Amino acid sequence: MLEPLQYEFFRKALFTSIIIAITSSFISPFLISKRWSLLGDAISHAVLPGIAIAYILKIPFFIGAVISAVLTATFVGFIENKTKIKGDSALGIGLTGAFALGIAIMSIIRSKDIDLYHILFGNVLAIRSSDIILVVSIAIIVITSIIILYKGFVLWTFNPTLFRLYGFPDELFRYFLIILISISVVSAVIAVGIVLAVALLITPSAIGYLIFKRISDIIKFGIFISIISVIIGLYSSYYLNVASGPAIVIVLTIFFILAMFLSPKEGIIAKILRIYRRRKLIEWQDKLKLLYEISESGISLEDIKSVKISEFKKLGIIDIEGNKIKFTKKGKDMVEKLLRAHELWEDYLKSHNVAEKLEHYSDEDIIKVLEEILNIKNK
Repeated sequence: MLEPLQYEFFRKALFTSIIIAITSSFISPFLISKRWSLLGDAISHAVLPGIAIAYILKIPFFIGAVISAVLTATFVGFIENKTKIKGDSALGIGLTGAFALGIAIMSIIRSKDIDLYHILFGNVLAIRSSDIILVVSIAIIVITSIIILYKGFVLWTFNPTLFRLYGFPDELFRYFLIILISISVVSAVIAVGIVLAVALLITPSAIGYLIFKRISDIIKFGIFISIISVIIGLYSSYYLNVASGPAIVIVLTIFFILAMFLSPKEGIIAKILRIYRRRKLIEWQDKLKLLYEISESGISLEDIKSVKISEFKKLGIIDIEGNKIKFTKKGKDMVEKLLRAHELWEDYLKSHNVAEKLEHYSDEDIIKVLEEILNIKNK
């Protein structure tokens, strides 16, 4: 485990990737909540024309890339605000336009100093000291800004109407977040390439969203899972002799697939189990209603041999008196809630078949709300 750490290039790659992962985890939840995930991808591709123009003007690549990224994000916002084109379509236009412009400029200058493969896929094991200084500096700016303005960003993300009612500057927050995204993505792209930068920006928090609800928990989990992925990916790259960036992305993707299936709340397996349990509960409640109808009609047990009653008896829902079924107080309360829910739904929707289904999904709070609505109607 310690063998790779004896090499300076490995220590630099590990340190830089972890810093990028932490920085991305602070921004990512807001991107996903605002459905801006593709914006991160668009910004990462928008660095190409900026890098190419920066080379022509002989200025630092980072400056050109940030200007290009911010202009692309602003252009996307302009499309959304001034035209009927919204969301992913506007982002797609900005992404492809900026990327195509960058490739066109690079094809004209044809410089060996700008490697398209390196920009796309990066080489995290060949990170320079200047890249590390840039990544750390951007990390301090981004993380400090998010911590200071955390409550404002949360309110702006989840309740923009209330945010504006409080008199906060909506557009200022929007463009400030775009700038934070731009500088963090650009620093990551220059250091580790587009693919890994986008993966670290989106995937860790996407995993967190499958497990947690609070933004703070998603940020903490994103930091944890992205650091673990970076460590596993880099060690896999070293021992298996595979490209480091894709190795980290593959590890992140595997974690996402695991969360997608195994998450206790949003996982596919959990959802299947909930559906199965719900179906069993509905079947059980239907049997309960049937037994109640039988008990009320006075039919003897000999005439209903096909209905299994042992489970209901064990639960203390029914008793057997002579040759007849008698419901206990506990059983009557359960049936009355079902019948009451059915009655309210049928009265509200004027549909027996729909009420037959909704009665199984009605708890006491829903019943109270229906009673209040129907009382208002009757008045």
